[in-house]
Formats: sequence, C-alpha cells, structure tokens
Amino acid sequence: MKKIVCPRCGAVNLEKFLSFPNCAGCAARLPYQESTPPEPFWRRPLRVWLWVILAGGAAIGALGAAAWLQTEPPRFAQILVYGHVPGRVTVGRTFHCRLTLDEVFDSSPSHRFRNVRVRVPYSPDAIFEVVAVT
Repeated sequence: MKKIVCPRCGAVNLEKFLSFPNCAGCAARLPYQESTPPEPFWRRPLRVWLWVILAGGAAIGALGAAAWLQTEPPRFAQILVYGHVPGRVTVGRTFHCRLTLDEVFDSSPSHRFRNVRVRVPYSPDAIFEVVAVT
C-alpha cells in the first residue's frame, strides 16, 4: 500500500482511503503513478514432461487418498454375557461359574471372537477368588 503526500496541504494519504485519488485533507487531486505489475515467478514456460509428472503425481496422490479413506476402521462388536451360576453355594467351597459370550448383531458361526479381554476386578476385601479361567 503506497503512501502519497499531498503537494498542496502536506497530508499523508494511503491508496486504501475512501477519498483516493483525492486528498483526504483538501480534496485536491493527488499525483499518482500506477504501480507496475509484478514479474511472474516462473519466466520460462513449463515443458510437456514436467506437466506430465505434475499431473501423474496428483493423480497417484488422489488415488492413494481415496484408497486410504475407503478402508474401514476396525469394528468393535457389542457382546452379550450370559452367566450360569449355581443357586446355592457353600462358604469356603469351590464352585463353577460359566460365562458365555455372544455377539449382539451377527450370530453366524463364521465369526469368531478375536482379541477379547476379560477383566475381573479384584480387591483385598473381595468375598471370592478366581481360581482358573479357561
């Protein structure tokens, strides 16, 4: 943005003022020379092989991005847990508790559970102890 000093009143004017090309102080016409357009960054024309490389790289990048976006993220299944516990147990004796895992949405036999983690919270004041998990 150019600063132009008015030769009549000495006020400093900018090209972006609403009163431009007239002075903001005295409304006289300011001496103004149009600026020359900037020189182009690349003076020589690009050759055909360079355009082919640029277009090919852009196409490969677009295909790679499309392939990456098309892959599905790992799906975490919702599971149900059915428990079978005896109706009566004796304190101090071992009893068997059977837990069955089942998938909520797909119950086909071709699907198997993978990477299933079972956490049994343990605290020192617990009234039971886990002996074995199979």
